[in-house]
Amino acid sequence: MADQANNDKEFEEFLTGKTGLSNVYQHSTTQGPSEFTDKAILNAAKQEVASHSSGTAGKYRWHIPVTVAAGLVMAVIIFQVVPTTDDINSEIQVVDSTPVNKKQVVAAAKAGPDRLLEKIATHLKNNDPVSAKAEYKVFRDLFPKHEIDYKKYPELKALAE
Repeated sequence: MADQANNDKEFEEFLTGKTGLSNVYQHSTTQGPSEFTDKAILNAAKQEVASHSSGTAGKYRWHIPVTVAAGLVMAVIIFQVVPTTDDINSEIQVVDSTPVNKKQVVAAAKAGPDRLLEKIATHLKNNDPVSAKAEYKVFRDLFPKHEIDYKKYPELKALAE
């Protein structure tokens, strides 16, 4: 408590002008910092502002990541919505009035050429040449470049001719 009372007494003396420091302030001709100090402070502030500002490019740094993300989202949506050519070609339409069912054709196309050849051979073994011919035509439409192994399917040789 004694220190506080002592500090209060010194402060009161300063305010009334009874201390050396208060006399120096009272006899000073300028108020505020010197011109040199003022210029040094302003120059330091200008340099600091110049080092932190990068023009308008810094304001729009978020545009690039947002643009890339939007592009990726659009690409994913487009690839999921737009059908590929494989999806379009998988549904082959059977136009003529053969006993072949459209669902069977799509299933055969997905199963592969050998499965369809086995089915045609089974029709021939069961004495059903009409179904065999119809499915052979579908086979040729679905797999035009596929070469038939006549050693494996000898009964198909008559249909091919």
